[in-house]
Amino acid sequence: MKSNKECVVADWLFFTAIDLLNKGSQLISMRQEKYELITLNRTAAEKASERFAFLPAAVYNEAAITLCGESLWVDSPDLAMELHDAAATCYIKCSRCVRSLELAQELVLHASNPQSRLRGQLVQLEQQGRFDDGAGLGMAMLRSLGERFPGDPTRFM
Repeated sequence: MKSNKECVVADWLFFTAIDLLNKGSQLISMRQEKYELITLNRTAAEKASERFAFLPAAVYNEAAITLCGESLWVDSPDLAMELHDAAATCYIKCSRCVRSLELAQELVLHASNPQSRLRGQLVQLEQQGRFDDGAGLGMAMLRSLGERFPGDPTRFM
């Protein structure tokens, strides 16, 4: 079992290695190597978030987005959604509101279905501190999917 000091050193080495790989990422031409670095950045983002280091987590997610390239939304929309959502959420938690909203707008813009659009809209609401609007947004999404609700749901109370 590793001591606390050994764990700290191992984490420091891991994050330093990812940072160095990201600095040289423009030299990577092989698709498989880019994919491996994308995966490492996603892992680094998760580890950073677990340690409440939300700005580094957002930066690792952004590095993965950049590595995916311009065709990310076409080639891998689920990955694009996941990376943008994770980065936007991390930026909210470290009060980087402008970048969070930009990423949330991309989520809404590129959404291929109502559920994906809802993810982006919820990030926007969270960033604006409008948590009460989430229920109305959810109802609107369900209506767009064909669900019917009574005109005044409070009449049953």
